[in-house]
Amino acid sequence: VGAGALSVFALVQIALHGLYSANEFILVQGELVDARPVSAAGALLIVQCILIAAAGRFVRSTLWWVAIASMGTAAILLQHRTVWVVAVLAGVVAYLRWARVAIFVNERAAAGAASAVLFVTPLVVGVAASSGAFEESVRSATGEQSTLAWRTDSWRSLLETHSSIQDRLAGVPAGTSFERRIGDVVVTQSPHSTYVDALLSFGVLGPFIIALLWILIVRRRRNAAAGLGISAVVVVLLVASQALFGITTMLGPVQGFLLGMLL
Repeated sequence: VGAGALSVFALVQIALHGLYSANEFILVQGELVDARPVSAAGALLIVQCILIAAAGRFVRSTLWWVAIASMGTAAILLQHRTVWVVAVLAGVVAYLRWARVAIFVNERAAAGAASAVLFVTPLVVGVAASSGAFEESVRSATGEQSTLAWRTDSWRSLLETHSSIQDRLAGVPAGTSFERRIGDVVVTQSPHSTYVDALLSFGVLGPFIIALLWILIVRRRRNAAAGLGISAVVVVLLVASQALFGITTMLGPVQGFLLGMLL
């Protein structure tokens, strides 16, 4: 319900205000806001719920198909690049897993799906390449002035500032300022990385503990799958989505709730 509501809100806002590239800001009711109406955390939730809905065999009616189509469209148009990577990885793994079985039990369905993939993929790439917004979003993710370069400069500055043995072993005290200069701008916000934040907050054990939780879930994936009524592959994909997303963005409370469900 939450993911569906977010996708509808995203599509309505994009229809009202237009499609812009990532990192652009627009005026809405006199206030300068991000042109993307739903945050990266919301876009990740949409992709994860598509996986859960498909794996839980919920998609059996026209209403469900409309909901899934809306969620997929929103995830693409929101242009959160890390979420795109998560979605592509999940889609490829899910398709290969399904096709490996379908080719023996339902040859016609496997051939139809393969034909659809071969037809849709070039179409999507062509539409994306012809869109100025998508082209600018891809360009802003790479190069010297890219968002990734901004993040890596930010991480390097933070780690250099808090490089003492005490900080690396035990983390920095709560409330410590994360102020750093990136180019000509002074930044005080979070590190934009779950791993860097865990390292700064809890020392070397921080990232290790997060990774250990994911490893425990993957090792017991069949238990989690049986308890939640989804496939073991989807359990691994949900963990992978958090692991990839956490590289460049902070994981929020909703991801903590999902992690608790899997545990």
